[in-house]
Amino acid sequence: MDNFDDQVCKECIAVGEYTGDDPSQVAKLLGCNRTNEIQIRRAGTKYKIEIYQIVNRKTVKIIADGNVSLDSVYSLLMEILRFENLYEGIFFMFTSFKVDGAECIEKYRKVFLNYTHSNKQYVMLPMDFDDQAYKKLFLKSQKVIKKAFLRHQAFLNALFVNDLTVDVRMSLILEVFESLVNELASNGEITLKAQPYITYKNTCSKCGAPMKKTVPNKKVFLFDKLYAIMKQYGKDIFVGDSKTKIARKSKNLRNKIDHISKQKNAMQGEQAGFYLHKFGLMYRIIILKMIDGYNDEIQRTVNTWTVAMNNSYAPYRILP
Repeated sequence: MDNFDDQVCKECIAVGEYTGDDPSQVAKLLGCNRTNEIQIRRAGTKYKIEIYQIVNRKTVKIIADGNVSLDSVYSLLMEILRFENLYEGIFFMFTSFKVDGAECIEKYRKVFLNYTHSNKQYVMLPMDFDDQAYKKLFLKSQKVIKKAFLRHQAFLNALFVNDLTVDVRMSLILEVFESLVNELASNGEITLKAQPYITYKNTCSKCGAPMKKTVPNKKVFLFDKLYAIMKQYGKDIFVGDSKTKIARKSKNLRNKIDHISKQKNAMQGEQAGFYLHKFGLMYRIIILKMIDGYNDEIQRTVNTWTVAMNNSYAPYRILP
């Protein structure tokens, strides 16, 4: 990577603020005041990472025990921010980016990933961990995210990149779930009417060696996958909603966007925006459960949020 012109450094301090478009959203951060400090080793280098958050301002300080590429430090910074985003549901837009004490925000602003400029905020989940628990969850999250990095990037783009229309956002996150359900079903963690892939065994006509070919099972549709994952992981989020109708309208929306075709009974407008919040939260919950980062306090927050959303946006719900 040449994003940072091969610059090396020992210390990077990134400061971000969340302002948002709605003062009531910013007000939700008033109770946030936390500090975490961890140390990790990467490629022979020891890093000390300090995170400070006071209300809507966050500082991440990374100190290496020797000169390393700024690319490496920035990658570690983004890992921290993506991990915290699973809980916070927001990104703090960079206001300062100091490298070895020198302010570089304007020099490197264009390098920062699009979703780090986001003004979007989704439900904030409790994130009150001591340093040991924080490090354990962070390292677990990296294993899960790196295993399907492009899928997680698609999730982040769907929810946080500014200026995307809601139907495009919804279509993108549905693609995320299609991939995720394929993985969960293949691992036996979710039940579909059939396996998402079919493996054919054959013999090479030239050398006689055994061969395998795995292809998608065309008898398992996006509707089946969305219904299955809502039924297993979205019981609280979609309580009282019609999962069958949601899966059908979601599938129609995806087909409308991806295949550029007219679709009747497709989710659209404010209704798509409402369910984008629910699908986004369900994805975060699945990842948190994968890393053992889900707890009773988060569960209570999810239940409270669901009731509030259902009451506030009742006209957009899809009911039985």
